[in-house]
Amino acid sequence: MRLLYFEKGFQFIDFDDDKAPPYAILSHTWSENNDEEVTYQDLRQGTTKNLLKLQLCKDWAHAAGYKYFWIDTCCIDKRNDAELAYAIRSMYRWYAQAGICFVYLSDLTKSKRKASDSHTASWKESLKSCRWFTRGWTLQELVASKNVEFYARDGHLGSKQDLLPLLMSITGIDLCGPLPGHQTRLSWIAKRQTKRPEDKAYCMLGICGVMMSPQYGEGEDEACRRLETAIVQRYGTIALENDRGAHSEQEHRQTILDLLRFDAMESRRTTISAAMKKTCRWILTHDICLRWLRSEHSFFWIKGKPGAGKSVMVKFLDEHITKTMRNAVRLSFYFTARGEQLEKTFAGMYRSLLVQLLDAVPELQHVLDSIKYSRALDIPQLQSALTAGIQKLQRPVYFFIDAIDECHDKDIQEMIDYFENLQDGLTGISVCFASRHYPVYEIPTRLQLVLEDTAEHTADLDHFVKTNLRLGKATPKRREEIQTEIVAKANGVFLWTVLVVKILQKEVSAGRLHAVQGRLRDIPAGLKELFQDILRRDQDNMDEFILCLRWILYAKRPLKLPEFYFAMMAGLPSQDLEWVPDELTEDQMHSFLLTSSKGFAECTRGKKPTTQFIHESVRDFLIKDNGFDLVCGESVEPLECYAHEQLKQCCSKGLSFDIPPYPLENNKPSLLLSEKERQSLMTRHPFAEYATTHILYHADRAAVSLSQRQFLASEFELSHWTTKSNALQRFKVNVYNQIPSFSYLCAERDLATLMPRPCNALSQEEQRYFTPLIAAFMSSSWQAAHTLLVDNGATNADRMIAEARLPHAKYETSRTLSSVPWRWAVRNGLEYLSEHLLSSVPVAQLTGDNTKHALILAVESGNVPIGKYLRLLHPTLLSEPVDLYKPLMHQRSAFIGDLISPLDFAAFLGQDDFVVDFVDAHAYTSKYINQALCWTIMGAHEELSQKFEKTAQILIDAGADVNADVLELHSRPGANMLQRAIYSGAKPKVIQFLLTKGADATARAGFNGSALQAAALMCREEIVQMLLDAGADVNAQAGYYGNALQAASHDGNKPIVQMLLNAGADVNAQGGYFGNALQAASHLCDEQRVRLLLAAGADVHAPGRWETTLEAARSSDKNEQLKSRVIQVLLDAGATDSTAQLHTDNHASISP
Repeated sequence: MRLLYFEKGFQFIDFDDDKAPPYAILSHTWSENNDEEVTYQDLRQGTTKNLLKLQLCKDWAHAAGYKYFWIDTCCIDKRNDAELAYAIRSMYRWYAQAGICFVYLSDLTKSKRKASDSHTASWKESLKSCRWFTRGWTLQELVASKNVEFYARDGHLGSKQDLLPLLMSITGIDLCGPLPGHQTRLSWIAKRQTKRPEDKAYCMLGICGVMMSPQYGEGEDEACRRLETAIVQRYGTIALENDRGAHSEQEHRQTILDLLRFDAMESRRTTISAAMKKTCRWILTHDICLRWLRSEHSFFWIKGKPGAGKSVMVKFLDEHITKTMRNAVRLSFYFTARGEQLEKTFAGMYRSLLVQLLDAVPELQHVLDSIKYSRALDIPQLQSALTAGIQKLQRPVYFFIDAIDECHDKDIQEMIDYFENLQDGLTGISVCFASRHYPVYEIPTRLQLVLEDTAEHTADLDHFVKTNLRLGKATPKRREEIQTEIVAKANGVFLWTVLVVKILQKEVSAGRLHAVQGRLRDIPAGLKELFQDILRRDQDNMDEFILCLRWILYAKRPLKLPEFYFAMMAGLPSQDLEWVPDELTEDQMHSFLLTSSKGFAECTRGKKPTTQFIHESVRDFLIKDNGFDLVCGESVEPLECYAHEQLKQCCSKGLSFDIPPYPLENNKPSLLLSEKERQSLMTRHPFAEYATTHILYHADRAAVSLSQRQFLASEFELSHWTTKSNALQRFKVNVYNQIPSFSYLCAERDLATLMPRPCNALSQEEQRYFTPLIAAFMSSSWQAAHTLLVDNGATNADRMIAEARLPHAKYETSRTLSSVPWRWAVRNGLEYLSEHLLSSVPVAQLTGDNTKHALILAVESGNVPIGKYLRLLHPTLLSEPVDLYKPLMHQRSAFIGDLISPLDFAAFLGQDDFVVDFVDAHAYTSKYINQALCWTIMGAHEELSQKFEKTAQILIDAGADVNADVLELHSRPGANMLQRAIYSGAKPKVIQFLLTKGADATARAGFNGSALQAAALMCREEIVQMLLDAGADVNAQAGYYGNALQAASHDGNKPIVQMLLNAGADVNAQGGYFGNALQAASHLCDEQRVRLLLAAGADVHAPGRWETTLEAARSSDKNEQLKSRVIQVLLDAGATDSTAQLHTDNHASISP
């Protein structure tokens, strides 16, 4: 570690961690602007920054007798990734080993006065709101440091011991006792904040007692997942089960709820115009709607022509239910083909409905407990949670699902069937669908309303015309004629009416009232014809209009308003693409959107507004009805290729932005811009991110008919593009380590048309996925993957792609896997791809560890055909101990055995097909079969599911002995199956299974002595009772602790101590490491257990490991407050100090 020596200024001196001199340490909060803190580089180079914190720490340390101190801001070179990672892993230990920790509360003044009071206000009230108590890293500093002194800006506040009650009140943490279970520890960070999201996991490493390398850029969720995995690796799954409380459950629920939300969830609903006053209300008294509202469960289907006003009507009903039926729950989703991906898919609909339900009824959030965290939440999970919530609700529920014809998922009928099944057996479930007449769906209801066929809807159109078309001094007769003709020609289509009223109002505003009727007669009926007429009459700025249509139609994703504006500017001559807000406002951009689109486009409402057509019928007109033929003046085939070519050219111009200097790391430029610089760059150049990310997408689409050879040869410079792309990345994982090959780039971005042919799918690169083939599969670039496979000689590429595209498939990757494609394929269970790739590997290379590794991966993925292929290729493979299995099994278990075989691994994972195959191969003796059964039981962490039970039964049928001694445990002599299962965290069902199969509850062996002692030690109350019921001897003498009561008294818990006493445990039994139960509890300084044992008759004078119980308590490493309490209890019970020698004949201890 690096310390500051302050005898001669501030001098850095490096020490080995175990040879560091006594030192002080500072705990503080960083300033909002990190630039204000003094860094390692600042002190090295000489700084002009304020040295207040360093000077304060120096003064406090000097007064306390220290010459060295440590501060995180400057004692770590944060530009050195390796050093930063080491510091993060070591920081808890450094605080724990510090002689003294100074906490500096820079936002607290001890002598602060109230404005209305001349007396000094209590700083203790202000202490509660100090920022130090809200930060993530200060948590471990509070917990780890033994000697802590708190300081405000103007003086000393007191020690940790002085402020203990107040600190415990503020933090909710028991700072007196031992650390609680891991779930409670993890809950402490929930309401604390860190500047980098991953630090929420990294700052808990020391508190949780695990090691893990930081990987900034992985995100908070992945970092927390790795933290939990590390806890399970060291402590077993029981570490995250025993202490699972309401707080951790709530945190999980909130995490899943946040994951379900998406920015555009309410965008379409809020964009739909509200119904005009006095319109739509008729539907509430319409016979069909009334029958639906009065029914306990039914469907209501609103159908209509495109643009008829279905969405407005659905929104009106939606809002009516919200306002008038307070006990009802209203859930809605408005599909829009013009929106982002989640706005037009089932996944988006189910996520939105579930979030709305849980926001409306938070008590139902327990339905999220069964959902495991994953960025790719699948539809069955979402349906199951939504169904569970509705079933528990016991309140009327109204679903409003608009524009189901705009959903991009093909099987709409499957979604309709889901809602039909939801209604089975439940009352109060009402569903309203809205769609066009085509496609035709089978919605199980006679309650169908064709909007344009109702007289009431026609009356609404009439009301709209009379309200919005202001005809000045036209005669009543002329006014009536015009209004009547508009409604008649509208034929029930609301959008047509809106557009025509705007056209006629322009005539009136221009003083051409006399020409209104003539203009109306010229306007054709029908939306398609109206669009054509609008375009024929307005030929101004057509190039601009065409570019606008192309951006909205063919952009890779919907563009935000500033993106759209500068994307347009990139296609116009001599336009600057840097945004100067003082010269250009968003209102001006919005006006440009309306004029350049000739009124066919708008900006959505919501959290992140985007540009889109005013209605899906505009897209239909342009694409399905060949409207672009009219726009361009002639038939241009293929039109889409020319559109993408133009957009590509815009993107090429959009790449002309300057990159600010990168910060230095280890005297080399960093891979990433600072977040401040990146945001500044994207604000000044709104089109930069889209242009850089998607220029090749448009080139690929254009390449279908237009050659891109010239573009790639002279216009597109790969190194220039890589630099620009890296500059816009937020996380290192997305940065290209070097200039990628064009083949790799095409594979990663699914640019099959641009990809050079033939292409080497397996060429190695120092990139994220190493080879183009793995990059294509990991990025779901299926067209590119097909091309790569064909070029690699695959004869069944279609089958390989189909296998990889299975719904909800999630693929694992790592440097070890991705760098060898066949390993990646085998590990991820891709049988056909594995077979193809392995067939090209010379047999001579598939020997030794290579073959063993392949078999490991096959077993992990359940790829039995490949496993058999390898086993037959190398017949001795199954009988060889495989050290390679150990780290893989260690990821799931805290214990490692000596003789790990492929059978053990398959049994541990519950891969029963492999177990059968391996057993049938007759490669294993009874010792291996027994050991495999042990691994099977250890693999059943959650509960003994049918899968694991089947595997266990296969091994028992093959001769496995449930009472055999198995595996070494922490380098102690072997234990039996029951002990091993208990110690590895197996659930009660697992133990019951073993007992049912003949496991002996009375057997004595190994470090724990007996299964009962192991259960007591591990706080397994239900299992303790189960073993007692099965005949376990409560006073059996064996093992490290001698008996179960002594184990429970020191490492178990109070309820188990009571259970054992109730079952007849001898409270004064001698033996074991501590000699007797009372000395074990006294050394632990557990007051409750000591009192319980004394009440049961424990002899306070009985000798044990220490001559007296008082000596046992005094030798504890617990804090003085706990010690003093226990010592007082013992003194009250008559304990005395004695110099009598320990009678060794009464102390049959097993040496540790």
